[in-house]
Amino acid sequence: MKGEKKNTFYLALFGIIFVAFIALRIIQFMQTKQDNGKNNNSNIAIANQTTQSMDWTVSLIVRAAYSNTSIVIDQSGKLTYHEVLLGMQARPDEEIVIEQTKLNNIMNQVDQLNFFSWEPAYRAASDADTTISTISLTKGQASHSVLCQSDCPGSFYQLAEAIKALWPQEFKILEK
Repeated sequence: MKGEKKNTFYLALFGIIFVAFIALRIIQFMQTKQDNGKNNNSNIAIANQTTQSMDWTVSLIVRAAYSNTSIVIDQSGKLTYHEVLLGMQARPDEEIVIEQTKLNNIMNQVDQLNFFSWEPAYRAASDADTTISTISLTKGQASHSVLCQSDCPGSFYQLAEAIKALWPQEFKILEK
């Protein structure tokens, strides 16, 4: 009987912590949504400045049931690849340097697709076993992230594929 009370206590404690975590994530999401709405016009103005005159970083993160994979690229051309497979230790990060023309092509595509005007999230009705992909861009003082879980615009997949193409090895496939 004593063991059952102890298990019930730990289960209740876990439930409280889990609910608090979910509430915190909802608050963070709502604040991000509000901030994106307030700063969208200023972000678009900053984003339209020339890429060469400012620091920038673009990333693609794919979270699936079996792995988390990311590519981060900065204005110097450094591309960092990170992958963690479920139940395994993270592989060491791998880095390569991308040539300037490829960097310019990515940033031109970001501008042409009007990335800073995209909605911050395209969510599925259910969270069950879905792949979640996020593209984030920081350009000067402006930053914007777009989460894709379901029904994302084709431009999201187009930009994600362009980023993935910079990594010369296999990258976890985005689900459309």
